[in-house]
Amino acid sequence: MPLVRKVVTGELPRPSPSEAPPPSEPVLSLSRPKAVAPSPVISVPAPVPAEPLLPLEEVRATFDRTRTPDDVVAALLLGLAPARAVVLAVRSNAYVGRAGSPELSQVAVRQVTISASQPSVVQTATRAGFYLGVLPHTPAHAELRALFGGTEEEMYVTTVTASGHPSLVTVCDPSALGGSLDATRRADALAVQAGAALERILLSRKRGG
Repeated sequence: MPLVRKVVTGELPRPSPSEAPPPSEPVLSLSRPKAVAPSPVISVPAPVPAEPLLPLEEVRATFDRTRTPDDVVAALLLGLAPARAVVLAVRSNAYVGRAGSPELSQVAVRQVTISASQPSVVQTATRAGFYLGVLPHTPAHAELRALFGGTEEEMYVTTVTASGHPSLVTVCDPSALGGSLDATRRADALAVQAGAALERILLSRKRGG
């Protein structure tokens, strides 16, 4: 008689190790991998002036029409607009406020007096040609700092030279003139034009014109 193995209901016979199904193979994805978008390159635009700048050609024409040193100072401030600026006159023993932008108190401008014997950014500009940096917290700069509202931003100071001697010094906030390089170039160009206008006026006076 054949031997019959009884199977208890509810239980299934377990396959022997030799009969175990092979391990399942990994499923390959046939879809294309999604491309990773490159990180966007963020370019920081150069600061632009809050107001349009007067073309330098027009400012030069204004300098050509000047007849007095006061006219030269006015043309200089016109060319620096909309930057806040003050023009100092170079005296033998001090630098004194002569005129300023409309945004500044003209009374306060005329009260600015910086001794020529004290170290200052104005003295540096007259010796080196320019100064770019923050106004120091020293007594010599107290009136200038008050005039510009105690700003901690970089200021640009440049000298107007006539007949080989410093005649005027401009102190301005270059942030309203665009990037630092463009602002300093513009201020330097205006200083050259102002110096040429002063020389023309002085020569005309010597000739009796």
